Amino acid sequence: MNNGLKNKLKLLCEKNNEFSLENDKLWCMRCGQYVKVRENRFSSSIKDHIRSKKHESAKHGSEPRQISMFKVLKTCQPDNSKISEYSFDLTQMMTEVDIPLHKVNHPSFKHFMVKYTEKTVPDESTLRKKYVNLIYEEKLLLIRECVEHGKLYFLLDESTDACNRSVLSVMVGRLNGQPSKAMLLQLRVLDSVNANTVSQAFINALGLIWPSGNIQYENILLIVTDAASYMIAAFKNLNKSLLCHSIHVTCVAHAVHRVCEKIREDNKEVNKFVSLMKKILLKSKERRHLYKTITQLPFPPNPVITRWGTFIETVVFYLDNWTKIKEFINQILDDVLNVTELKLLMESETFLNEFMQFTDFRFLPGQITLLESENNKISDVLCILSYIRTNLIGTLQIKFDSCLEKNAGLDTICNLNKKLSYGTNLMYAPLVSVSVERCFSQYKNMLTARRQNFNFENLEKFVFIYFNSSVNS
Repeated sequence: MNNGLKNKLKLLCEKNNEFSLENDKLWCMRCGQYVKVRENRFSSSIKDHIRSKKHESAKHGSEPRQISMFKVLKTCQPDNSKISEYSFDLTQMMTEVDIPLHKVNHPSFKHFMVKYTEKTVPDESTLRKKYVNLIYEEKLLLIRECVEHGKLYFLLDESTDACNRSVLSVMVGRLNGQPSKAMLLQLRVLDSVNANTVSQAFINALGLIWPSGNIQYENILLIVTDAASYMIAAFKNLNKSLLCHSIHVTCVAHAVHRVCEKIREDNKEVNKFVSLMKKILLKSKERRHLYKTITQLPFPPNPVITRWGTFIETVVFYLDNWTKIKEFINQILDDVLNVTELKLLMESETFLNEFMQFTDFRFLPGQITLLESENNKISDVLCILSYIRTNLIGTLQIKFDSCLEKNAGLDTICNLNKKLSYGTNLMYAPLVSVSVERCFSQYKNMLTARRQNFNFENLEKFVFIYFNSSVNS
């Protein structure tokens, strides 16, 4: 670009705040795109763009809709002349799909990229030190602009990672009467887990949205956590002081999980059967082959205690295929303790009575899946809870009621729903913390045994970029 054209562009940007000069190109902040300008047709090029349908429609919006990547780079990196868009995009792609950056140093990777892009691949350390923080800052800026002026909900949960650190996850989403996906805001290590540390970590996370310190507490309408005592205490204190307009709800899916746990605890013989079946199939290739030959079924699902309803799903699998499962067990000739116990248990009247009861529980996993679904309306979630309660009997219904009675925020939501007075903002408000559970699953998948020397500050940025991969300008 010659100096004459560059000076004209600078003058235009000074007079019209809809344009900025980015990387020696004219950037339209309304349309979110570069504008092609010829020096011999300078005025007409600008007028043609301003009169275009895209610019006219964008002009009716209150704010520019997109952010220039290079504007972010300028704020993050003083020496922006050394920033490469190719390296930036390569780093962003690899972190968003969880490809370790050290892969760029592999000869085959370098050869492929040079062959098909004709660009030299930077070293891993260059990408990590120079570009990861830029991508993190860009996504944080996008999240901030998305949520800072609207009504919001927050999801919080704490978990212990493979390095024995207590990690708090804070997520944020919009409440605007439309389905809104929660975005990861912060991961924070807690030195000790109590109401005070959770409260302080939450306030610190709010500072990422409102860095000026002018936190708009009145825009925070809903907080969803688990039912841990320190979470309840933390937000009971905050609701009295700062979050006067907020409703604190404990995840309703956890109440259903408690019912599933009670079912497992009350049916000890069935629990023992599931455990023995897992052992005899796990420790012998011969038995696994015999199982496939006789039953022609897939292997039974393995229940995971921390995954809601998987125990019931496993028992229902055995119940639906009982004839074939029973034939397989009788065909096992091994005289080992687990097989002997399994054969004796299979003939037990207590076991059979417990086993047949699970016909009444098969609806629970499906209802949990519905609760976990994104884009549920509040009215839909309340209907699911009502259906679950209606189909539970005896002590299970008492357990379910007991869990919901402790959820004071849910009573507030129910009363608002009856009066239809919660307005459109809360129509799609989440009453489950499934998104934050999924975030922790991705975090733990990323923190493999080979990556446990990962500096936590860098790890947080990688998880932040990976989980928020759908957040783009």
